[in-house]
Amino acid sequence: MDADEALTLADRAVFEKTKEHLNDVQREVFLGSWEGLTYGRIARNTNRSEKYLSRDIGPKLWLQLSEALEEDVGKANLRGPIERYQARSLLQSPHAPEPVTAPPIESLLERSSPPSIKWVDPPDVRLFCCRSRDLDNLTDWIAKDYCRLVMLYGMTGIGKTWLSVKLSQQLQVNDETFEFLYWRSLQSAPSLSELLHDLIGFLSQQTELELSLTQLRHYLTQHRCLIVFDQLETLLQPGVYDGSYRRGYEDYSELLRLIGESDHQSCVVLVSSHQFRQVERLGSDSPLVRSWQLPRLRERDWEAVCHARAKVVGRAMPYGTDQQWRSLVRCYDGNPRWLSEATDTILSTFDGSVSSFLEQLGPNETALLDAVQLQLNQHFSYLSDLEITIIHCLTTIQEPATLMEILQSVVRLVPQLNQFRLGDVMQSLRRRSLIEGNLSFCYRESLGLVVRAYLANQGSAVND
Repeated sequence: MDADEALTLADRAVFEKTKEHLNDVQREVFLGSWEGLTYGRIARNTNRSEKYLSRDIGPKLWLQLSEALEEDVGKANLRGPIERYQARSLLQSPHAPEPVTAPPIESLLERSSPPSIKWVDPPDVRLFCCRSRDLDNLTDWIAKDYCRLVMLYGMTGIGKTWLSVKLSQQLQVNDETFEFLYWRSLQSAPSLSELLHDLIGFLSQQTELELSLTQLRHYLTQHRCLIVFDQLETLLQPGVYDGSYRRGYEDYSELLRLIGESDHQSCVVLVSSHQFRQVERLGSDSPLVRSWQLPRLRERDWEAVCHARAKVVGRAMPYGTDQQWRSLVRCYDGNPRWLSEATDTILSTFDGSVSSFLEQLGPNETALLDAVQLQLNQHFSYLSDLEITIIHCLTTIQEPATLMEILQSVVRLVPQLNQFRLGDVMQSLRRRSLIEGNLSFCYRESLGLVVRAYLANQGSAVND
């Protein structure tokens, strides 16, 4: 009996028991095991993860076959149970109907072809640089640890979107296990039904009529998919600090729950300027759900960022000493987009002189450029009134303070505030990447220099 005949019998036995056929991944494992291949060899032949095959698909397949054939079946003893099933089938029905034909092994090994790819509103990533450590870490999470849900978050302008595109491109080239790659910006805040219509249509090659979360789970399980949703913060309700969704978008919580809790072989990357409380909770229950906060650039990375920006705008590189460049990076909190905006100003207004630009600033000051202010306006639009009150209060605290000490400073403005509620608000500010460091000891230095300048400017505007 050859492998294809054995697979046909196994598929028939399972169908008689469950009314469902073996899926493609199960067939690959069966065929490889019948030929005596290890999980590692099967994984290499089919461009899948050995861990996924050996710890998930294989054990479930052997249990399914054991129940269908009514005897113990394992990877090492396939032949006996299948041959005995064949003998029983012939005795019971010598004119049995023609079984469903399993696809030949050659068709299952065609996964080495390039993945199907769809990009919806991707950005220009020519300014991407200095993120090799973050890129390598996220790649390992997805390709080696087989994470099913990854959250990438950080301050506006820090480079999350650029990194997500580069991550997708790198996995597309280096990880041949992915059959589908789907990258989409949610800036337009599509409804869940609209998103599922586009995503499931892509995964099914426009053949699927059922556009539901259940059907999405089917494709995430049957295929190895890399899916990236950018600008997820558009789904959040502005003006609250409890992390709730906008009205009409509450069903997205079911999407995140399905991705984080269900057993599938795909990976979904969420990109947002705000960490989602729901993802934090999912991560506390599963090691396959993780979050990565993108940090500020290091001072030594200044040259690469500014050189990339100068190249994009077609101008010569700004000039300055190493110390001046480090000062510039500190002025803009190591934020690559803000550094790019500063580079534009230095080139257009100060003839490329970093020194001349810095001379306009006082010690520990920054120039709140219009473009930067617009970006922060958008970021702060999600904050509640209580968050805004507390973050303004932090700018007046000169030394590290405990939550109780901060509470004493704020309670005169918000009499009903208690320490529990203050802790919730501080956690929300941390999720929004507005507070850095230890929440137990916060003060004005816990806020970035640009954020402090923005708050000072907002205070001045109110006073005026």
